Order: sequence, then structure tokens, then C-alpha cells
Amino acid sequence: MRPSIRNCLRTNSAATTRGGLSTLLHYGDAISMAHSIESRLPFMDYRLVEFVFSLPGEFKIRDGDGKVLLKEAVRGFVPDFILDNPYKLGFVVPIREWFRDQSDETVYPVLLSDRCRQRGLFEPKALERALRRHVSGRVDLSSQIFRWLTLEVWCQELFD
Repeated sequence: MRPSIRNCLRTNSAATTRGGLSTLLHYGDAISMAHSIESRLPFMDYRLVEFVFSLPGEFKIRDGDGKVLLKEAVRGFVPDFILDNPYKLGFVVPIREWFRDQSDETVYPVLLSDRCRQRGLFEPKALERALRRHVSGRVDLSSQIFRWLTLEVWCQELFD
């Protein structure tokens, strides 16, 4: 018996454990409209989603490459340079700039808060040094800062 989409979403995807797929779709729709970005979801038929959730992971991701089954299905119809383009990205969020230019409003209140310090997950002086290096432009630590923020916000949601 194939699992239903509701059960797949509940157990198979960390992104959908709170609020569900409908919430994510609603946010995506609202955000794209607010910024005049065309957003299409051509494969959002529930039968297709249920089928794809039932497949083993190697049909979806192989050697770090996603959409493996889809790419194999359309190969020959879509040019290889499109299917094999390692530089193709979706809408890229400029977190490096946000964390650099708006750190006083976004990063510092969360990661340098008393509560975050009390939690003891980060060494405060090393964290402050890393944040200063990122803000100064000497290094790009946006990926790490995003992970640190995510961890702290997760702790706030779960424990506080």
C-alpha cells in the first residue's frame, strides 16, 4: 500500500513538519506575488507528488544532483546543456549582504542575546569575532551564520 501524501509530508520532509505543504505553497505564492516574480508549480498534482514521495532517494538525488528521474525522463527532448548546467540556480536570496548590511537588525539580536549566551552552544568571543569578520567583508560566513541563526531560532521555538 502506497503512503498518502499527507503521511509522506508528515514523515518524509523536515520542511513540512510545521504547517504542511499548503502553508509553504501559500507563502511561496504570496512572496512571489509581492515581488512580481513569476512562480510556477507544474508538477503539483497530488498523484505525482504521492508517487515521487514513494520512490527511493536514488531516483531523486544522485551524486549531489537533484531531479534525477525528471532529467532522465526529458533527456533527448531538452538539450543536455540545460539539464547538466551546474550553475543553474533558483531564486537566490542575498543573505551574505543581509547579514553584512543589516546585522544590527537580524543577526546580533539573536546570536548575541543573553538567552543565546546562556544556552552555551557557542563560544561568545569566537562568535562575535566571526560575525565582525563577516560584517567587515573580510570573509563570507553567510552559510555558517545562517546555520547558527537557524539553530538558535530552533532552540527558541523548541525550548523557550
